[in-house]
Amino acid sequence: MKKGTSNQTNQAAAAGGDEALESLLRTASSRPEPSEATRREVRKALHAEWRAVTVRRRWRRGAVGFSLAAAAVLVLALGLWKAKPPGTTADLRELAQVERVTGQVRVVAQGSDDAGVALGFGAPVYIGQTLEVGANSGLALRLESGISLRIDENTRLGLLDEFAVELLAGRIYVDTGVSRAQAIESPGSRFQVFTPLGAISHIGTQYMVRLWESDLEVAVRLGSAQVRVNDRPLASPLYVNHGQRLALDTSGKRLLSQAAEASRDWEWAEALGPGFDLDGRTMAEFLDWVARETGSQVAYSTDEARALAEETVLRGQNELPPREALDVVLLTSDLSAELADGVISIRVKR
Repeated sequence: MKKGTSNQTNQAAAAGGDEALESLLRTASSRPEPSEATRREVRKALHAEWRAVTVRRRWRRGAVGFSLAAAAVLVLALGLWKAKPPGTTADLRELAQVERVTGQVRVVAQGSDDAGVALGFGAPVYIGQTLEVGANSGLALRLESGISLRIDENTRLGLLDEFAVELLAGRIYVDTGVSRAQAIESPGSRFQVFTPLGAISHIGTQYMVRLWESDLEVAVRLGSAQVRVNDRPLASPLYVNHGQRLALDTSGKRLLSQAAEASRDWEWAEALGPGFDLDGRTMAEFLDWVARETGSQVAYSTDEARALAEETVLRGQNELPPREALDVVLLTSDLSAELADGVISIRVKR
């Protein structure tokens, strides 16, 4: 091939590449537009790759292959930009998955008044999103760290990063998954709950944080939590131990009181908890799960009752809240149970 012909062909290919890019951009124009900086970066990368392809010996085949690849890359880039979940950071880091959802739950962009996107079971949520849980609704998330985060009705929660959330209004429940014995020796966690009045971190634990107008309330069911008050950054943190409740307001008033681990105040969180896979598990394991979820302890009336619970193997799947599941699962067994005052009393049926 003559040099002049080759140059003309290359120029035509380059022009064709520009036309293809422009055509693709025109086709995508009905979508939400990426920034001009994003366009320039994509165009720059594509032209650099095209030049590398055209100097190869079999440039015709390479140019055709590149044209298809370039189109695919550009469409993919624009598609990913369009598919970016509302309110997420650029890296789209997944924070958690929806473990249970009831009623109306939305993901909204931070600072936005848009209606947002509804969340369903199994859906991922991302760092940077804000969650809104409506009236008579609830949401349970399983974080990458294993923490169970449950969100009550009428709550707005910002997902700051893998170790922090911001409670803007409403009530949440945090369960780190450690046992009662482990909570005593736990070195604590990096996970924190930020609020306008203070930041809460924990040791062990199961705890609840409620923000309502100018009042902050922290109740601990297992382990302990510490609260750093925003207007006293250099002061020692306030500690809340299991069975205690701390109330704060913007005037600086503080009240520490008792919060029974098995009271009705926790039932909304129990209802949002994960189910228990019965298949192949023993009755004793099931009872331990009920005890943990309800803030109770299991008490066997006799050694016979304990042995029967440890020997009884269950089948099936349970999605009921723990208090309801306790009644249903024991119906067909030789054991009976009574849950009262934080104790699950287990007896052999006679």
